[in-house]
Amino acid sequence: MDSRVQVATFVSLLSLAIAGHVYLRRDREAVHRAFAAFSIGVAFLQATTVLHALTKSAVWLRAGSMATVGVALLAMRFFRAFVRDEAARTRWLGGVATLAALGVLVLLATPLHDHIVTRAAVVAFVLLSFYATLTTLHRSRLATRSRREAERIRFLTLTGAVAGALTLADYLPSIGDFDVGAVAPVFLIGFLYMLSQAVVRDRILDLYDLAGRAGVLTVLALVLATTLFIISRITGTRSFAHAFVAALVVLLLLDPLRNGVERWIHRLLFLDRHQFELALRSARGRISGAIEPAVVSQIAIQALETSERVTDAAIWFVTADRRGFGLAAHFGPAPPARLEPLAIRGLLDRVQREHALVYETLERELERQRRRGEDRDAETVFEILKNMEAMHASVVIAIVAEDREPIGILAVRDERVRDAFAMDEVQHLVSLSAAIGAAFTRSVEHRAAKERDRLIALGEMAAGLAHEIRNPLGAIRATAQLLGDPNTSASEREFLDIIVDEADRLNRVVGSFLDYARPSTNDETSCDPVSTLERTVKLLEAEPLARGPVLSLEVERNVPHVSMDAEKLRQVVWNLARNALEALDGAGELRIRVANSAPLVGEPANRDWVEITVSDTGPGVAEAVLPHLFVPFVTTKVRGTGLGLAMSQRLVTSAGGRIDVRTSQGRGAEFAIRLPAVQSVAGEDASGTTRTR
Repeated sequence: MDSRVQVATFVSLLSLAIAGHVYLRRDREAVHRAFAAFSIGVAFLQATTVLHALTKSAVWLRAGSMATVGVALLAMRFFRAFVRDEAARTRWLGGVATLAALGVLVLLATPLHDHIVTRAAVVAFVLLSFYATLTTLHRSRLATRSRREAERIRFLTLTGAVAGALTLADYLPSIGDFDVGAVAPVFLIGFLYMLSQAVVRDRILDLYDLAGRAGVLTVLALVLATTLFIISRITGTRSFAHAFVAALVVLLLLDPLRNGVERWIHRLLFLDRHQFELALRSARGRISGAIEPAVVSQIAIQALETSERVTDAAIWFVTADRRGFGLAAHFGPAPPARLEPLAIRGLLDRVQREHALVYETLERELERQRRRGEDRDAETVFEILKNMEAMHASVVIAIVAEDREPIGILAVRDERVRDAFAMDEVQHLVSLSAAIGAAFTRSVEHRAAKERDRLIALGEMAAGLAHEIRNPLGAIRATAQLLGDPNTSASEREFLDIIVDEADRLNRVVGSFLDYARPSTNDETSCDPVSTLERTVKLLEAEPLARGPVLSLEVERNVPHVSMDAEKLRQVVWNLARNALEALDGAGELRIRVANSAPLVGEPANRDWVEITVSDTGPGVAEAVLPHLFVPFVTTKVRGTGLGLAMSQRLVTSAGGRIDVRTSQGRGAEFAIRLPAVQSVAGEDASGTTRTR
């Protein structure tokens, strides 16, 4: 069996496999059926070559001619379905082609099958049908606004023309010793595979990579052939050693040749994509040396703007309260300043799974779902598309931290054309978002390191303060008390009492400072938040500050234990409640509530959470104070130390939770303590009650 027959055998089997791969899809449509028929026609055409070589029967030559006509007709029908061309003119042309094919097939079935007129009819039909197919593709390319679709159709037009020419050449007799028919099946199977990718994935093999790989393989093949040719001409012989030397030359030149040829082809054929890739690569390099989120977002946005491939871009980062995403940087028309997770829940879920969402791809998915009657899935995709329109985005990419938790969203659009970004460009955007996420993680680690260094310094200072201040304070207090005898006047006694009081207050400040500087450890203990809060409320009710305000405790049913020591939780709630009572100044309402909570943005989704809120109807927290609320020694109280909230935050953070603040000037404040649950069993008193004093 010669090489041509072997190639035809392989191509026939592969064509059938490709047809089955596309046809046996669950969501099969008309375009899949048309492609399967086209592939089966190609398989039969190649099979006639094999059968003729095996049987030497002229019947298979005639069958091969018929198969050539059939493949041309099936190709026309497939490409019409592929570009969804339903114009009346195209349908009329398809009808004429079918009638012409029937006429040629009748001629092939008669004794005139080997006549020059019949052969000329076959050639004419193949040429005209392929001309009509390529014209349909060209008109579709001119009508589309999608850059990627236009590139795809242009590529299919060119390769389709070559495939048609080679199919015709496979039918025609060989010219001299140059057997072009042996090349035709190999090229045709590659063409079929790319078509199958276009049908199944709504795109062909990426032109950017395809051109680069084809160029590299061509150059390497030339190097190998040239090396073998030179060695054989010098030595006059051919041997395994010669082939080994040639292969070694190719391997040594593989990397430099691959990089150089790919860069040259990309610059020559895809200059705008190459510049886009260089701009994003430069941005990733600059981002790798930055740690501040504001700087990182500006670097990314500037790179996208200067690339001239994007007309709109925006970056949102998760807000401090983890309840939404705030706009960090953008260019183009102003996008929403804040994204609410509930409003974009479908988009968030989808982009976390797939890393990147492309508007036009979702549009095609929505169209397929509606045709199949999948209304629920279609509604979800429709909402995602609406969200992307509001965000001015044709591509949305998740920005995630190293622990895979979402910390932001990157959105880009080129409003000049549809389907503006090829898959390799989307992957470059994904790489950019990964660099942003890594920078965000470094920022968190940097802040944690600074906090750790600050606490170490505070610890060292606290040890000195304990020795240098507390001992003199004790002496001052004792001396003041000794000076107060029965002969002391009232004014002198008043001054001595002030000394004692201030010494006591300074001692408390030093004690609080020592507590704050002392390293906080999480001993993996847990407690029942309900019983802990009930005991805390009883203690608060005995406070003089609680005599005027209304104090209430609300408990939801089935609240689980939390991962925090009971005494530490009591201390945190006590600090927050005391602050609220002082803000109420004898009137108003203080409400403490404990309830189950779903994970918020940035929190592990695989565990339950408990939220304890301490809210009041007081004047609220001033906007100027809010950013520094948990900073040590920042206080609005006349005699406050500014360490209570800082200590509370440290205790909650060490337990794996956090404290969020929701306040409005003149409308009260609410502090929310969020702690991870450790079990699903509720505490003893979790009956969902409200107790008011």
